[in-house]
Amino acid sequence: MADFYDVFVDWEGRLSREMPGLLVALEGCRRVLDVGCGTGRHVEALCKAGFDAYGADASPAMLEQAIEHTQTPDRFFEWRVGTPPPERERFDAVIAMGNVWPQILEEDEIDAALAGLRDVLRPGGKVVMGMKALEAHRETNNPYLPLLRREHEGEPIWFIRYIDFTPKPPLAEMHMVIAKGENQCVLHKSGRVRSWSASELKKRFEKGGFEHVQVSAKLIDPTAPPVGADVFLRAAMLG
Repeated sequence: MADFYDVFVDWEGRLSREMPGLLVALEGCRRVLDVGCGTGRHVEALCKAGFDAYGADASPAMLEQAIEHTQTPDRFFEWRVGTPPPERERFDAVIAMGNVWPQILEEDEIDAALAGLRDVLRPGGKVVMGMKALEAHRETNNPYLPLLRREHEGEPIWFIRYIDFTPKPPLAEMHMVIAKGENQCVLHKSGRVRSWSASELKKRFEKGGFEHVQVSAKLIDPTAPPVGADVFLRAAMLG
């Protein structure tokens, strides 16, 4: 997906929606780490807003795009669940926007990911996450996410996303199909994801060493009931 990610995401629209909420959620923070940073657009936007922001990703291809786009190689590094974090000053906050957290599937991986967050955060440091409300799709038996039309190399291109839910929750298979022209499939990728209910997400972070955990439908309003297409989490590491 690295070659198509910045075609898929409407960054101008997305950042206009997310940055006001991020600025509120990250109040009092200076050093911020974007986990699952992709092509680095949140890191770039946070730096422009005055933060000392860095990005980590498990995909070398995504990191290559981030470095090429921002021309700041010192701000990006590869980091995977279960591996030691890079040796550097701890962060005031970690963000993970998009479907980063749902890609961590099993209990031992979740434990390792939460431990990793604790390792890179200062005491009292913040976590801010955003993800698709996949469990709502399971409950309504609707496997489809909105169809997206974009322009690529002067042609319309379509991003089709759907979910195959396993008989035993919470695991599912997320599919992405990229199509153009008449029945031309450019790419079809799938991967396992974990669908989280709001209550399970809150409980897991509290169990994992975090407090003041809030799960809501709006990044800018942590009290908004978690119903709708997106779910946002805000929490602080136990001090």
